[in-house]
Amino acid sequence: MDKYNILIDIGKVLPVIDPGFKTKDFLIEGCQSKVWLHPEYDGTIISFRADSDAIITRGIVALLIKVLSGRTPDEIIGSELYFIDRIGLRQNLSPTRSNGLLAMVRQMKLYAMAYKAQGSGHRAQGNYQTITIYRNTILLSFIFCLLSYFRYLSSHSKNSLCQITAFCGFVTK
Repeated sequence: MDKYNILIDIGKVLPVIDPGFKTKDFLIEGCQSKVWLHPEYDGTIISFRADSDAIITRGIVALLIKVLSGRTPDEIIGSELYFIDRIGLRQNLSPTRSNGLLAMVRQMKLYAMAYKAQGSGHRAQGNYQTITIYRNTILLSFIFCLLSYFRYLSSHSKNSLCQITAFCGFVTK
């Protein structure tokens, strides 16, 4: 429980995000709570600002900003956030908060990939078209991998297919 208090305290010092960035464009998908993440890229480093409607989630995103903000796109893309497991954060989170944590990290890395793809040397704040293209490309790749995995499981075990379809909310007979 002490770790939750630390997260709450970290979230209290998170700089306020401009209310203009509390829109659907900056809302992170995959979080149960609402989390808005706004990147700024100056051609060299990416800085993040964020907010959440939940105090613990606000602390989690503040912690990620402390670690990833002010880094180059390559540094963010290549970062292995092993500290999350080392400090015991993931094991103390509920499954929904843990999924939200992964969604936040994923979104920060997606922004870094989009800015890297644009190339450096120009200010690229909020180029939503590039970011959306990369988000959709990665999402489609993930869906393709899942479908391949499901196809593999279904060809090897009827029971596995039943488990997958039950998990995904499909009704099987």
